[in-house]
Amino acid sequence: MGIAFLTPLFLAALGLLAVPVLVHLRRRHRSRVLEFPSLMFLRQIQQSSMRRRRIRHWALLALRSLALAGLVLAFARPLLRDEAIAADLGVVGSELVVLLDNSFSMGFEDRFARAVGAARDRISRMGPEDRATLIVFSDRAAVAAESTGDAEALGVILGEVETVPRGTRFTLALKLARKAVLDSRLPSREVVLITDFQRVGWDRGEDLRLPPGTEVSFVDVSSRGGVPPANLAVAGVVLERSQEGERERVVASARVTRRGGEGEARATLALEIGGREIARQEVRLEPDASTLVGFEAFSLPPGTSRGRLVLDGDALGADNSLFFVLSRAQKLPVLLIEEPRSSGARSGFYLEQALSLSREPVIEVLRKSPAALGSADLARAAIVVASDVALETEAARRLRDFVEGGGGLLVALGSKSEGTHGALAAAGLVPAPEGGESGEPGSRIARIASVDRGHPGLEPFAAPRSGDFGTARFFRYRKVGGAEGDRVLVRFDDGAAALVERRVGEGRVLIWTSTFDTYWNDFALQPVFLPFVHQAIKSLAGFRPPAPWHIVGTVVDLAASPGMVEGGGGEVTARSPSGRELAVNDLLELDEQGFYTLHRGGEEAGVLAANVDVRESDLATVDAEELVAALRPPGGEQASGDRRAAVEATPVEREAAQGLWRYLVLAVLLLLVAEVFVANRLSEARS
Repeated sequence: MGIAFLTPLFLAALGLLAVPVLVHLRRRHRSRVLEFPSLMFLRQIQQSSMRRRRIRHWALLALRSLALAGLVLAFARPLLRDEAIAADLGVVGSELVVLLDNSFSMGFEDRFARAVGAARDRISRMGPEDRATLIVFSDRAAVAAESTGDAEALGVILGEVETVPRGTRFTLALKLARKAVLDSRLPSREVVLITDFQRVGWDRGEDLRLPPGTEVSFVDVSSRGGVPPANLAVAGVVLERSQEGERERVVASARVTRRGGEGEARATLALEIGGREIARQEVRLEPDASTLVGFEAFSLPPGTSRGRLVLDGDALGADNSLFFVLSRAQKLPVLLIEEPRSSGARSGFYLEQALSLSREPVIEVLRKSPAALGSADLARAAIVVASDVALETEAARRLRDFVEGGGGLLVALGSKSEGTHGALAAAGLVPAPEGGESGEPGSRIARIASVDRGHPGLEPFAAPRSGDFGTARFFRYRKVGGAEGDRVLVRFDDGAAALVERRVGEGRVLIWTSTFDTYWNDFALQPVFLPFVHQAIKSLAGFRPPAPWHIVGTVVDLAASPGMVEGGGGEVTARSPSGRELAVNDLLELDEQGFYTLHRGGEEAGVLAANVDVRESDLATVDAEELVAALRPPGGEQASGDRRAAVEATPVEREAAQGLWRYLVLAVLLLLVAEVFVANRLSEARS
């Protein structure tokens, strides 16, 4: 039976055992003092005293020495190396770790019922000395029952487990299983994996190996066969809005996907708004295909509407429903400052046409000439666009106050803004002029060469085929300097700035160094012009469209989503789809499928929708033997027989599992108690 130590240097402290011996040897004889009335009747005798050099109380010395030795050994962290230690010490029994998959794919047909039955069957075969740990997992894992020998209690807990609207991930569950195995002090360990072995739950690059000596078995509840079973799912919805007078019309198109199966599948898809079915369509799908199912336009009622797409005729129910939230599109007031050119054309014509096509948000364009601009106009606007106009110093001052208060300003510097440029620069809204214009008509044509797609307002252009800026030709543009804090977002091919962002107070300014019409460029005629203008306005307004729905497991930051919670001040609470009341502290985790209702002051203040991740809808499986083989340690070492190999991943893990130092500390405490008792008895005897 071998013994090792994690910190053997502490054994040098065993030399301290000499201390109790020296204390006992140096201890002097203490004479008893007796009170006597007179010394006249006593005879004085000369007597020499000797220092005693022998140990009188061996029991007391042994107790103190053993206590000190035990403390030193505890700090040295001993561990037993022999693989048969548990059996030699008389420890018997087996540690069973049951991993039960309760992701929503287990709701297909009777998979979960069979999985629970398999877990009950394995637990029922536990011996009187065996213990079991139950771990329930989906894309997260939790220990439903700590190591226990109470099979009846485990059965009760199994009866309470249900499937959840979450995906499958094996990693977290197997990490908990590894910990349960290492914490066990029983000589035999077994991990039982009960799952449908969904392919999306396993990344082959992950290290899922269990400690050496662990027996691994599995129960596969999937529908094995050459072809995965057919499963239809509502994967998403596209909502197209239009305005007809005061009415807002919405066209909903649902994306339905099919995975697995053979032959054509048929189902019915219904659209519900406010709990009432308003349309129904038949769906036909071939294997591994998707389709977009369109519905007739409907008028959006006032307030927030709850929508749901429901698919009938499918065996897996969790992905047959898609919940979403609809509300009237927000209106964003934009003040366009422009004046006609000598030709009669308006400098803001193309800009206004582009803004009028925005659907989310709906942009309300208010036009003003520079001479008619007043403080009341600025108070009504969220964004101001100065499109190649001449502004006086007073107007520039008002614009600065507007931006400092949190407003957004988009400035186009064209032929009429030469004086305006100086006034706006003096107000600190735009960079100072630098070298006038780029050149006379007929000189070199410039093109956009670089776009800062890392900027939030330009992120949509980072995707492939999202817009080509290089096709636009620029005949003239104004050259501007730079200041600390300015950010150049777009540059021409000669390095000059085309779009500059500047922060002023609580607001921001975007400076476009050319025009938004066809006077100095043909940018307004390019396909990228429309999305560029929309993104510039939304960026200045800090607009983020509310998400129609979220994925289950998402944590929503209500504080970072203005407009998500309506109403005044007060504490916000939420009610889950199952009716649970939740306290909200800015963050809300959506762990159920359906509608979450937000309340403030007893009134409904908002609605959030949560749906399952449709990646889990793919019921294709991984080979069970391949996955189980990945759980075994290198070399395929597997426990077998009644006496299995000791579980030892590392010496640290083995020492933590054995915990011998705890027993040594307990022994030291008992020795110290005994030492106090013996010392008191000896003291009483001397007295």
